[in-house]
Formats: sequence, structure tokens, C-alpha cells
Amino acid sequence: MYLDLGEKYTRQAIRVEAVELLVAFKSFFRHEELSSVLGIPPSVLSRYHLGHMVPNTETAERIVKVLLSDKLVKRFVSRALMKLKGDIFRFLMNQRNLEVVSAYISEKLIAHFGIDGASKYSIVTIPDYSVPLASSVAKRLGLSMIILDPVVSASVQKLSSVPSIEKGSDVIAVTALLCQDTATELTAKIADARATLRGIASILKAEVTESVTSNFTRSGVTVFSVLP
Repeated sequence: MYLDLGEKYTRQAIRVEAVELLVAFKSFFRHEELSSVLGIPPSVLSRYHLGHMVPNTETAERIVKVLLSDKLVKRFVSRALMKLKGDIFRFLMNQRNLEVVSAYISEKLIAHFGIDGASKYSIVTIPDYSVPLASSVAKRLGLSMIILDPVVSASVQKLSSVPSIEKGSDVIAVTALLCQDTATELTAKIADARATLRGIASILKAEVTESVTSNFTRSGVTVFSVLP
């Protein structure tokens, strides 16, 4: 996740990431719950959370690995959405929530596609509340991000060109919600650009028919979501 960073900076970044994740998880988990899964006393977790101390690199790596596991992230998102009555927009407008899911998705993409900072991929998304998520993922991975058909004013168009998908490029779509309409829109626009869709990552997947999922699988497109 810490691509193209020096060793010393990477160690510090991991320690900061661990504390930020703990603060985010504390919104929906008791210290006793986190202590149980992390093997760290609640009193020590409280000191991390309050900023009275920072975990060493080894402990920080363990914290990040456990908190970004499938089980914990799914539980985090489920609890957050339950509190927000399923409002995915409000969920993503919370910076701590955004950091958790973008870190999780980034780790998944690194593991599956071997992204190493010099990758050929681009992140694409649609012009809705998916943009903050896609932007955060792209930043973490050191990849460019392209918004499909963004709404741009005439004055802005005069000042700069709007990025578009390069012909023949490989792209990974990142969306907040993957539904039938989103799947259709993504595949059509990426095909029009004569690019290749390699993967789709989302927080939620809803109303996506089995035939669409099968078509993605046959085409070699990897599809995963935090919650099914």
C-alpha cells in the first residue's frame, strides 16, 4: 500500500495508518472487542486511540493486517451502514469510513493484480458518490484516475483537457455500489474507448444478475465487493 516510499517513511506511514484505523474502528467496536482480535490489552489500545503512544512497526503491521481482514472490514461496514440506515452516500462522506474501505480495496487490488507503483492500470469510476472512493484508492496505489463522462463547465474545458481512457489500456473500475445499471454503463463506456476492463471493486453489490456476473467471469474480469 505504501508504494514508491523510502523504508524509513514507510515504517512511519504504517504506524500512522494503524492508529488511524484503530480510531475509525473505535466508532463501531468496543476496545474489548478489538483487544480480543488484536491480542493487545484494552488499556494499550486506549492509549493508541488517545494519541498518548504509537505502536512500533511490528505491532502496527499486525494491527493493519487484522483490521483490514475480510471479516473485520465486513463487520465494520455492516455496523456503519446499519447506524446510517443504509445510506452509502453518508457513509462515504465520513473520512474515516472512506479510509477504511479504500485501504481494504487497495490491498485487494495489490494482492490480485500485483500493482507495484509502475503498473499499467488506471482506475475508472462514474460521476457519482463513487468519486471520493476511487480517488482515494488511486492515490494509495499511485495510479491515475479517470471519471467517465464527468460534468465539466465550459470555462473549465477552456482551461484544461478532460482526462479520458487511453485506447488499448487496462482499467480497474471502483464504485460505491455495483448494480445492473452501473455494470452496463461501465462495460459500454470502457468498450467504446477500446480499453480492457480487468476488475471491478465496490462496497456493495445489488441487483446484479447471475448472467452479468457470469459474463464478467468468462471475460476474465475480477469482481469483488466488501458486502455481497
